[in-house]
Amino acid sequence: MKHPISEAVLQRFVAGRASRAESKAVVAHLIRGCPLCSRQLAALVHPGAPSGGYDSALDAFAEGFLDDLEDFEDMAARGLAGTPRPAGTSPRAPG
Repeated sequence: MKHPISEAVLQRFVAGRASRAESKAVVAHLIRGCPLCSRQLAALVHPGAPSGGYDSALDAFAEGFLDDLEDFEDMAARGLAGTPRPAGTSPRAPG
């Protein structure tokens, strides 16, 4: 027996691209309690973190943080620390 709701229809439903008829069919099917579609839908809505996804984000943060820390240390060494600067701007010597 062929399943009444395909994975492609579930994907369109989650993306908001399903037709009105498809959306009604998915909702009615889920209300009846299909465990297979419930699991597939949960996986589509909450796919989980990609492998290494956190590592790359933390590495980017650490790199930016360490650059800012080095800038602050340079400013402190020149006696320029204590004057806040807007985020994303480079330190400048008083002119």
